[in-house]
Amino acid sequence: MLPGRLSYAPGNLCRAKELPELVDLIREAGFDTIDFWLFRYCETANAPMFEDNWRDFVTEARGIIDRAGVTVGQVHAWWDHPWQIAEDGSFDLPHEIFCRNIEACHMLGSDKLIFHPIQRWFRYTDAETRQAALDANAAWFAALLPTAEKFGVELEMEVRVLK
Repeated sequence: MLPGRLSYAPGNLCRAKELPELVDLIREAGFDTIDFWLFRYCETANAPMFEDNWRDFVTEARGIIDRAGVTVGQVHAWWDHPWQIAEDGSFDLPHEIFCRNIEACHMLGSDKLIFHPIQRWFRYTDAETRQAALDANAAWFAALLPTAEKFGVELEMEVRVLK
């Protein structure tokens, strides 16, 4: 987060309020920095980040945030997506939506994009399965590095990786 800034992570509030009202609430509560939950705009196939004009949405969001005098400290990427590691260890490399998340983070004025590991919520029964999941995560995030470097965005991991 930005040094000397007071940040708020809206959580489920971002699902209950539209962005202008949400940003105003955050500012009026005395916060000057927002943890922008981009995943809220990725959750359905017709969500703004899946549209051809997704950059227009991000530009509009940035304008709303700027006009409120709030800064984006970090951005949360879409994390509860269907492309997780399967129980058999198989996984897909990142889809285009994740490259869009990286560029959107940059457009919103942040250099920190928070990800969760790609894992399903099942227990890994042995060290070999756990290692396969760690290797899958390494490959998945490595595929995003060229885009992250292009936009000057750090990919940061949140939550404990695998039990």
